[in-house]
Amino acid sequence: MFLLILIGCGGGADTDSGGSTAGGSGGSTAGGSGGTIKLAWDSNTEPNLAGYKIYYGTVTGTYDRSIDVGNVTTYDLTGLTQGQTYFIVATAYDKSNNESGYSNEVSIMVR
Repeated sequence: MFLLILIGCGGGADTDSGGSTAGGSGGSTAGGSGGTIKLAWDSNTEPNLAGYKIYYGTVTGTYDRSIDVGNVTTYDLTGLTQGQTYFIVATAYDKSNNESGYSNEVSIMVR
């Protein structure tokens, strides 16, 4: 099990249900696009770890977009809509492509 954390990157700050501080940044017009959320998570210690996937969407518990970020523990999620709240989870997968369950969900309104 690992913990997904949002890292502030300018803009305002919100708090997810786990108490982590979250921040988003981008341009200055609400409703625009181009916002960014900086993500970080605890490393999975499995010896056959191959990488991580980020799942996100605009409804809690519903992740209609995903990205394979490889074997890193930080990632900048870009091209997001300013003024929109995103709900984000991560999974780890091994060299046989077995995928873990979701991490904790974090949420942030991109500013």
